[in-house]
Amino acid sequence: MFCIHCGHQMADGSKFCTDCGKQQSSQPTEQAVWVFTATRRYSLFKTDACNIIFLKDRLVLAYLTGERQKTESAKVAADIKAQGLGFFKGSAAMMSYWADYSKKYYTMDINAILAEDPLNQVILYSMISQIRFECYESGDSESNASGGDLLIQIQGGEMLKFTHASPGDKQIKNILTSLFGYKLKYK
Repeated sequence: MFCIHCGHQMADGSKFCTDCGKQQSSQPTEQAVWVFTATRRYSLFKTDACNIIFLKDRLVLAYLTGERQKTESAKVAADIKAQGLGFFKGSAAMMSYWADYSKKYYTMDINAILAEDPLNQVILYSMISQIRFECYESGDSESNASGGDLLIQIQGGEMLKFTHASPGDKQIKNILTSLFGYKLKYK
């Protein structure tokens, strides 16, 4: 079990977090405002796929490491085999699973997200000093490539760097502005 306020690991059934001291609610977890798929950049050669779940007052980083991808794919492959799907239907089922993978976070409990992988973490918005969402679009009319960077500056100096493949649009800007206000730099 993980604290719904700070993400600290706790004993199952605990009513208070031993790290932040806050009471754990038995009410359902709040709904995600937005789930954003990106790639976390640690260095030039080290990256991890990541789903960033934006909630009302915090975000959750849900990593999809290579090991986790293999585990998930093996689970889906076993289900496909058990259903007796052929090559084409099985391939379509696998592609559909991965295409919809991030949608599960809109209804998933924070503790379940944190329990998925030891790298997953909660970041309170009060801990963020600046968030910068940058978009670029290719001038090449044939490729129509889009994407950019998402940079999250944590108080104390740590910078979380992500790349994404989303085009900049008004909806993304409105969501981020409503969550971060003056802390947001949108380009």
